[in-house]
Amino acid sequence: MGVTVNSKRARNLGPLRQPQRSAFTLVELLTVVVIIGILIALITAAAIAARSAAKRATIRIEINELDAAVEQYKSERGEYPPDFAGIAAWSRSATHPDVRKAAVRAVARHLRKAFPRYWGLDPSDDTTWANFVADVKSGYGIDPETFDPATALVFWLGGLPEQAGDVPAGFHSDPARPFRPGAPRTARLFDFNKDRLVMSIQDGPNGTVRYLRYNPPYLETPYVYFRARKEQLPPSGYGSGRYDYGVVYRMSLFAPAYYAHSFAPPSGSPANVCVPYLDKVPDPLPDPLPNPGSRDTTRLWRNQERFQIITAGLDNLFDQPLTATPPFRCSRSGLDYVGGTLVPWSMGDMDNLTNFSQGTLEDELQ
Repeated sequence: MGVTVNSKRARNLGPLRQPQRSAFTLVELLTVVVIIGILIALITAAAIAARSAAKRATIRIEINELDAAVEQYKSERGEYPPDFAGIAAWSRSATHPDVRKAAVRAVARHLRKAFPRYWGLDPSDDTTWANFVADVKSGYGIDPETFDPATALVFWLGGLPEQAGDVPAGFHSDPARPFRPGAPRTARLFDFNKDRLVMSIQDGPNGTVRYLRYNPPYLETPYVYFRARKEQLPPSGYGSGRYDYGVVYRMSLFAPAYYAHSFAPPSGSPANVCVPYLDKVPDPLPDPLPNPGSRDTTRLWRNQERFQIITAGLDNLFDQPLTATPPFRCSRSGLDYVGGTLVPWSMGDMDNLTNFSQGTLEDELQ
């Protein structure tokens, strides 16, 4: 007789059930944490990159507006304004008087072209400059002897305050006295944001002098303006005979224009230096390498016959933090001419923004 198995009990028989797990293991938790950390890092990096790109785009728009304002200035006044390179006491004029002489001559020539009825014009460049300095100092306590390529845009596009201590409000409408205070004023060519106009204060032998520089949004370094100019060849002049961003001195040597945002203690050497950019190094390289510091060398500049507007990138560095001698820089090659050789740029140049590049200088390196 066979064994009979209860069918209900048979249905309850089967494999033993595993106890249910109520939490993740330590390994699983660590894996989740790592994944979350990676995602956060990726999102944060993307957000930072997006913010940086937005800031650069804002600065780019303003550079384009400044470029258009300088072109409007030329349309109204007959030529691009000078950049004051070589005027200030900290410039090369202290050791190379020819540099200062060329800078004074450039301003005097421009005053004759742009303000032909100005009372201070004189056949002598030095006298014209002295009259200009006296007018500006007496009306505003501002000394043009301290002007440099960082003040040029504010002065020529913004003019002078209506009263001492105010923001730029154009030049006076009196064609014989355009640099005096009071009204009526000519219109400014650029609407400078007063919150980004930085007062430069320097103690001089005749008291404290002041002038304004204009910083881009988000930056603590100003817009810098360089103008290409053409000096006559000897014997009637002592220039290169070509458009150059700088001047010939000692009849045979060429000094590029430059702006020093700060000075390195304790020596006081120029630091965080901004210079106009060459285009690129010759390809193929000749032997010997051309010397861009010679009067007779043909220098291929960016914006060869116009002007350059340059500002530091988001790192606030035009170049490496400390630079004793401003080198010649090639914007498309990422190389400097230093001591007869070519060396790579410092990192500071890479994210500089200009009116002749679409993005940062690094974006257009070839």
